[in-house]
Amino acid sequence: MLMRGVPKKIIFILCISCLIAITTACDKSKSKSDEISHSASVVQQSQSAQRVASVDKAHVEKIEQNKIAVVRRAAEDGNAEAQELMCRNYVSGYGGTVDYHKAFSWCQKSADQGRAGAQYVLGWMYKYGLGVEKNDSQAASWFKKGADQGDLDAQCDLGSAYVKGRGVSKDVGHGMQLILASAEKGLPKAQYFMGAAYIHAVGVERDYRKAMGWNRKAAEQGYIDAQRVLGIAHQKGDGVEKDLVQAHKWLSLAGVENGDAKKRAKQLEQEMSAAQLQLAKEMALRWKSQRKVQN
Repeated sequence: MLMRGVPKKIIFILCISCLIAITTACDKSKSKSDEISHSASVVQQSQSAQRVASVDKAHVEKIEQNKIAVVRRAAEDGNAEAQELMCRNYVSGYGGTVDYHKAFSWCQKSADQGRAGAQYVLGWMYKYGLGVEKNDSQAASWFKKGADQGDLDAQCDLGSAYVKGRGVSKDVGHGMQLILASAEKGLPKAQYFMGAAYIHAVGVERDYRKAMGWNRKAAEQGYIDAQRVLGIAHQKGDGVEKDLVQAHKWLSLAGVENGDAKKRAKQLEQEMSAAQLQLAKEMALRWKSQRKVQN
């Protein structure tokens, strides 16, 4: 994961779909305030962005560079959403190279205009010292600004700050309330954190069944760490029924990006029959197909 807690694929889809939305708006000669489409319509256009990838690579690169130029002009004209997008482009390296200093500069401009997503990313950069000196207090401050506007990532990371006492006075109870609120609204990172809290008894009583319930929610949304934990749980029967087929399914899915999960899945195959292994592979493929349709 590029951002800690933010999957690469999500950042990439957000960036490329936003670029298309902005280009379309400019082509229709809308006013500057309308150049950047709302986030909902942006996400709906992600499939169109994915189809572009089948075109000749050189042509695609030219198209994408043109779109980035449009975004840059809008950002330089003061559009907060375009500024946030420029920030995320430099964080992910989309359309060029990773440059945290430039990312921070654009993010600061957008966050100062009240853009919740930028406020979260700015907090994240302060948290890990990317493009700026590490500062837990500043990180928590920006997370709070984003959380106050309803940004779930900011709310979750603010909760984590309270649980750990980083940049704020330690308050495990309040921190867990914030994380739970984000988890209940569907944020996979927060759901995974809730699972970890029940495993390690942080702010709640240890309960493996509840832990796996939260991990399953995150795993179903493609959260790699949760898929790994759920796979191990099914392998051992911790909080869930022992099921080697389910264990292999989740470990193999996580193994696409997680080396430990991939290794565990391979080792698990020694304990499985040919029929079990075939079923596990079919279930993993079915899950991928369903996710592709949903996205």
